[in-house]
Amino acid sequence: MGVDDLYLIVGIVWWIVGLIGIIFTIRAKIQKPQIRSDKVEALLNAQNDVLKVEIADLKKTICDNKTGQEKEMQNLKDNHIHSLDLKIDETNKNVNSLTLKVTELATIINERIPKPLVK
Repeated sequence: MGVDDLYLIVGIVWWIVGLIGIIFTIRAKIQKPQIRSDKVEALLNAQNDVLKVEIADLKKTICDNKTGQEKEMQNLKDNHIHSLDLKIDETNKNVNSLTLKVTELATIINERIPKPLVK
């Protein structure tokens, strides 16, 4: 075994090491984006789950507020109708009272005005 054979063996070893390095480099270039992609997908799925929960909570809150507002509006409507009924009753009483007074005044006027004598 001579110096030439030793150089040949060292060259072959370096060639094999270089080939292994190239293989690992290619593998890393292919695998890293896949790992990054998997991480991004996992983060997006987690955010999606959080957003779904928040949307469900907002829907529930909106439905609860809507139901509360509908009850409040119905209560308000009922109160206004009741108030109007009371005011209409009071107005009717006042009109009836005024009608009686006008009738009394008409009677008094008719009694006080002298009637023409009929010949």
